[in-house]
Parts: sequence; structure tokens; C-alpha cells
Amino acid sequence: MVAALRLERHPVEEHPPTNPATIAARFVGAPNDQIRDLLRVCGATLVPVSPASINAQLRSGAIDAAAADITNVAEHELWRVADTIINLPHAPSLFTVVINEQAWQALAPAEQQILSEAADDAQAVMWARFATIRADAFAAAVQKGMRIVEPSADDIAQWRACSAALLEAYMVRAGHAGPKLFEAYGILRTERCCRDAPSGEAHFGNR
Repeated sequence: MVAALRLERHPVEEHPPTNPATIAARFVGAPNDQIRDLLRVCGATLVPVSPASINAQLRSGAIDAAAADITNVAEHELWRVADTIINLPHAPSLFTVVINEQAWQALAPAEQQILSEAADDAQAVMWARFATIRADAFAAAVQKGMRIVEPSADDIAQWRACSAALLEAYMVRAGHAGPKLFEAYGILRTERCCRDAPSGEAHFGNR
């Protein structure tokens, strides 16, 4: 899944920056702490931005590239100031709905069952909508003349290597749950979905 995009200003480069080494010398706009942490440990020069300000920042030359969700391309007309999207699947843009544990325990078992089933149904619907929204956003960017570039397997390996410290810090903060979480993460990494470089088909919901 795509969470971060690299948007390059004109002219189109023959070899766009798809890995930490090629993005290190650039001024990169980052809209939130998660993306800033990734870019910081991987060597980019950070410029704090909001999604709404990316267009103006790219237009003025204050930044060379920006990290943003794919939906920002259409929402903020980024095709007017950028020609390339580098599809770096860092983290999905998702929202969660939670319930207080005390409130949950106060419910009858039958009520908990109803809520759990409703949550499962809502999650399935939202995942389907998420895939459609992303596919439409990529298709719209292509229609506007933007180029979609997929990082290679080597590029992905370089991003994982330079960001390893973030995983280690997260495991420390997670406490006792950290080792169990990363054991599960290690198993997940053996699956094709989380091991191989992303393919263009993923843009359009075919995988």
C-alpha cells in the first residue's frame, strides 16, 4: 500500500530518486512526524509542510520533492507542479475506531457480539473503498500526465536498512509486547505481499 509519494518538479529526470542515496541531497517536504522520522534517518533534508501547502512549496522551489498520500495529488492539484510519483509503500493512511475497555466490558456478551460483527463488516467495506480510492487516484494522476515509478527490490532493501533504527526504537517503546510483535512481523515479511518490490498492478487493485 502507498502512504508516501515522492513528487519531482520539472523537468522529468531519467533516473528519479527512488532510494535513500538519491534523495539525500534534496529538500523534501514532509507533512507528519512518521514521514519525517523516516526521511530524517534516511538522510533527506526535511522541510515541514502541510498537505495543502505542498503545491505552493513545489511551485516556488522551496522543496524539490514531497512525501504525501496519493489522494493529495488530485485534492491539491499536484500534477500542476510535479511530473513524477515514486510509489514508496511506507504506511497506509488509515483511521481506527476504538472503544474504551471499561465501556466494552459493561456491554452484555450479545451486545459485544453485535458490535464485533458490525466492525468486521465495516472494515471489509472500508478496505474495498480504500482500494478503489487509491486506484482511482493513481489513474487520475496518469491521466494528468504524471509518471508512476516503482522502486526496485534493491531500493526497498535500502529503505528498510536505513530505517532499521526506527523499528528498534519502536520495539523498545512497546515494552514486553515488542518482541512478540516483531516476531509476528518477521513471519509476515516472509510473505510475498511484504517481501517483493511493489508492482504497478497494485495501483489498480489487481493484487
